[in-house]
This record gives sequence, C-alpha cells and structure tokens, in this order.
Amino acid sequence: MSPETLSPGQVIEALSYRAQRVRETEIPSRGILYNFHHKGGIETRPFLNDGHLPRITRFDTVLVSDTFSPLREVKPGPAPVEIVPAHPSLLYNISLIANTEGGLAYEQSPEGEKLRKAYLESMAAAAREFFKRRVDGDEVIVPIVRCGANIANRLGVSGIPIEVKRLSFRSGELGAGINLPRSLAVQFTDKKLTLLEGVVASGSTAIAVMAAIRNTGIRIQEVSCDSVIVCPEGAKMTADFRMASGFKGVERANFVGGYLDQNWYVRYHPQDPLREYLGAEADSFIDAQVLGDGGDLTTI
Repeated sequence: MSPETLSPGQVIEALSYRAQRVRETEIPSRGILYNFHHKGGIETRPFLNDGHLPRITRFDTVLVSDTFSPLREVKPGPAPVEIVPAHPSLLYNISLIANTEGGLAYEQSPEGEKLRKAYLESMAAAAREFFKRRVDGDEVIVPIVRCGANIANRLGVSGIPIEVKRLSFRSGELGAGINLPRSLAVQFTDKKLTLLEGVVASGSTAIAVMAAIRNTGIRIQEVSCDSVIVCPEGAKMTADFRMASGFKGVERANFVGGYLDQNWYVRYHPQDPLREYLGAEADSFIDAQVLGDGGDLTTI
C-alpha cells in the first residue's frame, strides 16, 4: 500500500518496524502518544505531507499521536502558564510584521531583511524578560533551533541548542522529530533544562525533548520552557504529558492566547485575550497568524 493511503494504524506499524524501541505514553482523557527510537535514525519522509516537509526528515526520536488533533479550533481559555510580562507593543510589532502584505518580510530583499531585523528585535526584547530572574546553578538553557536559537544569539545567551521539527503525517496525525545522541544528552544529567522558544503551539517541541531524554536514559531534574507566545491548548497538552510521564517543569510566557488552526499554526481568535494588546487595530488581526514562521522571520 502506498504512503498516500496509509491509515494511522499503518503508520504506527511501519514506524514500529523501523524502531529499536517503542514507548507508549497513555495521556489521560487524550489517548496514546507513540515514541519511536533508533540510534541510527528513522527516516520519516515517506509518511509526511509534502506541503509541510521539514529541512531534515531523519531522526533518532520520532513522536506520532492523534492526541494533538483535538487541540485545533479551540477558543483560548485558562492555561497552566507562568506569565512573565513584556510590553504590549512588542506583540503588536511581531504580528504586524508576520502579516505584512504580500509576505514581504519573508523575501530576500533589503526591505525584507529590515522587517526581519525588526521582528527579531521585538522577539528578543520580550524574551529578555525571562533572564531578569535568577538563573539557578543547575539550569541549562536549551535554545530551540531556529527561532529560539536566533533569539538566544541576539541576547548573547549561551546554551546548548537542539533542533526539533514538527511532523505533519499524511495519515492525519501530528508528531515531532529530534536528534539527541546520548553523548550530548549526558551534559543534561541532573540538570534543570529550560527550553527557549518563540512560540509554544501544540506543545510538540517540549514533549519531543522530554521523550528524547527518556530514550537516552539520563536523569534530569525538570524540563521547563520559556516562550514569547504560548497557545493555551499547547500548554495544557504539555502539562498533561508531564503528568503522564513523570516529568517536572513549567511553561513561562510573555503572552498567552491564540487558537490552533487546522495546520496547528497559532491565530488570533475573535474572543482572544491577546487582542487587548493590539489597541484600535485589534479587529483587523482576527484569524491572522500571531507570529508567523518564527524560524524564517528571525533569520537574517
């Protein structure tokens, strides 16, 4: 049977065949999250949507689950997030550039570069608030490539960057891929990891990091995440995974709100608490992306 016609069960079976180890995490009231591991890597390209292909498709840890699907199209609500306030104008600048007419900010032109620099400045200014708190001696900053790493570089924050790719499967599930060799992971032993991101959308990035750590067998104290923008549904999903898998940690954010569209991008909801930061132009942002592609827009 061709990959185009694979069902969710067939994708799970095919990846299980390619993995050295398969872990199943039962998330109460959500379902099962599958964690596939092979130290030589698992090629996911045959199972992914062509319109959402990441730059790399081979990972030593691959997550697949339909538990992410119900997160879409849900009105923003309360979320287990610690708020670290930033100036509202930063959110306005970020969204305005992300939704620039004609996608000018994404173009490789002098004007596009100018817009991306302004976008990165606003993201970094918001994220700088996280580093005003005392950093624990056991804390390791883990910037997520590309957006989190670009922010860290702009702020001069040292850390151990990791790349995590969101995976959109042809069978309808969402997942993530990450390469975390044990030779790198041992640097996290008995440490508190703080991921640095631009946005927490579905929560798949933080969950992938925790799943990969579980695969390496190392001990850590916790995995937390600092992000400029956190979608409530993604924060709740991450918290539920933590509880089901025994990880400690918290989500911290400058701004909390938005809903996930059918492609798991964060957009403004008509009843979104984020819109109070947008002033008189709030209505013009309804259903617009909150921050666009943070990786592209922070890359100069």
